[in-house]
Amino acid sequence: MAPDRALTIRGASTMRRIDKLFNYISPDTHQIRVDAYTPLLEAWEIDAHMQAGVRGPDAFKVYNPELVRLKVEAARAVFRALARMDSSKVRVCVKIDRTRRKIAEMEERILALEEEIAAGGAQGDPMEVDAGAVEHEQVVYKTWVEKPEIATGPERQTPEEVYRQIRESKSASQLEYWKLNLKALRAKEEAQLQYLYGLGAASTDFESALFDERTRVGLGPSDYTFSY
Repeated sequence: MAPDRALTIRGASTMRRIDKLFNYISPDTHQIRVDAYTPLLEAWEIDAHMQAGVRGPDAFKVYNPELVRLKVEAARAVFRALARMDSSKVRVCVKIDRTRRKIAEMEERILALEEEIAAGGAQGDPMEVDAGAVEHEQVVYKTWVEKPEIATGPERQTPEEVYRQIRESKSASQLEYWKLNLKALRAKEEAQLQYLYGLGAASTDFESALFDERTRVGLGPSDYTFSY
């Protein structure tokens, strides 16, 4: 059915505005045209109070209900998109928790080793030193000299001083490595937190642009596939 041209058209983009119109104009002489730029959440609320019927004292005729339904379709798509964004944030939070557990474990390792070193008990295991022993004497060539394809050398007799230094340095080496590992974990946590913040900001901006601000989204049928 074609719109009733005998009724004066009044624009509105919120239910609050429509409710106020009842105070000074009559449904017998006016009809409501929903603004094309109505925010999606406002269109959702208007749709909640709109249904098939005949105008009367408590109901205005809607000039363009098709727009309202298109806006509602868009709103449903936005809800789905926001749900995907929330899922991404949850996954990042899980990763942050995992990183924090690793940080706590590494901090415990470091503390235990530092206490062991301070107590004078952090000596390398001789067997560990032997596991890295070099079987033959080694030489180093000039940079521009090609090394022989087949190399032989006398059996190496590792000096006790070398063994001692390796044993005494083992804990320092381990401690330094763990501290660098801890530094990397903390940097990872910071990056994950920044990423989570970015996801939250993107979600807020996306939601605000479509639900709280005037928008052309929903003016017509659209592909609401959300790439994320």
